[in-house]
Amino acid sequence: MNKLKISITILCLHLVLFGVATTFVSIGSIPQGRIGRFYDELPLWGMNGIVVDNVGNVYFGTGINNSIQVYDNTGVFLYRFAVPAGSGMFTFYIDNEDTVYVAAARGGVFSFRDGYLVSERRPVEGNELAEFRNNSLPEYIDNDGNVYVIQRRGYVRMYDIEGAFLRNISPNAPRFPLPPGFGVLFALFAVGIVILVNINFFTMVAKDLPKNDDIWWRRWLR
Repeated sequence: MNKLKISITILCLHLVLFGVATTFVSIGSIPQGRIGRFYDELPLWGMNGIVVDNVGNVYFGTGINNSIQVYDNTGVFLYRFAVPAGSGMFTFYIDNEDTVYVAAARGGVFSFRDGYLVSERRPVEGNELAEFRNNSLPEYIDNDGNVYVIQRRGYVRMYDIEGAFLRNISPNAPRFPLPPGFGVLFALFAVGIVILVNINFFTMVAKDLPKNDDIWWRRWLR
């Protein structure tokens, strides 16, 4: 039984280190203060909207990565551009000239063309932010009436104007790094297992340590 307890504890401590490392790597991958176009593809965690340009390229908004990633209509990655979303909250839409407008959580409105920043300004009225929210939805209708709907598993289903299914657009996005919250939860789960497996040890130490000078690790091996 002691060998099993030791093995589980060592395994969980490794899982704690994995969760902590995952969290730091994930946080480090999020663009901080960088705006504009990049060619490294990130996971499509936390998709918060899609738009489609005049040639059929699909723009996926990823709140966790503070980015919008662009794919062609077959799911091939083209580029991504980072937006100054601050807390990761932003909404966006595209106009008839393929200019993408992004409203960040901090209140600024940014416009991008081909992934490059064109302009930055503050919203003229509070109603302008409502316009962004109304235009940034989990589905999008292009100029031909085709409907693009985000699915939970990270792809888009495309329907024609009559509602008939056309095809799936499935980006082959990487799965790592994981969202920062996943690493934290993973580490906390592993810590909980360590405490549960060694609950008798912790209880014994809490009760008897002031009365006994026995070495703590000998107590754990009992």
